[in-house]
Amino acid sequence: MSDNQVACESAKDGDVSAVGVLSGLLGSGLWAVLIWAVYFGLPRFRRIVDDFGQEISPLTVMVVQYAGLALPVFIAAAGVSFATKHSRRVSGFLFLWVPLLLLAGLVLTVGPTVIKLLNDLS
Repeated sequence: MSDNQVACESAKDGDVSAVGVLSGLLGSGLWAVLIWAVYFGLPRFRRIVDDFGQEISPLTVMVVQYAGLALPVFIAAAGVSFATKHSRRVSGFLFLWVPLLLLAGLVLTVGPTVIKLLNDLS
C-alpha cells in the first residue's frame, strides 16, 4: 500500500489534518467578523453617517437597512456549515469563500461612503 493510499484511508476514517483545523479556524474567524460587522459595525456606521449629514448611495442604504434581517441567515448558514459534514470542496466553499465574498461585498458597498466621509473631514 502506498503512502497516498494510507493518507486517503486515514482521511476517510475521520483523521483531522492540520490544514483542516487551520481552515476551520480561519472560516470560524471570517464568520465571526461577518456577524460582528453586520450586528455592531453597520448600526454604528449608520449613526456616524447620519451625524455628519453625509449622503450615501441607495445600495449602501439598502445594505445597512436590511443587514439586521440578514443576521439570522448568516448565523444559520454558519451553523449549518459547521454542523454538517461535506467534501473538502464544499466545506472550503462554505467555511472560507462564502463569508469572504460577503465581507468583500460589504466593504465594496460601504467603502465609498467611508472614503467620502474621510475626505470631507480632512
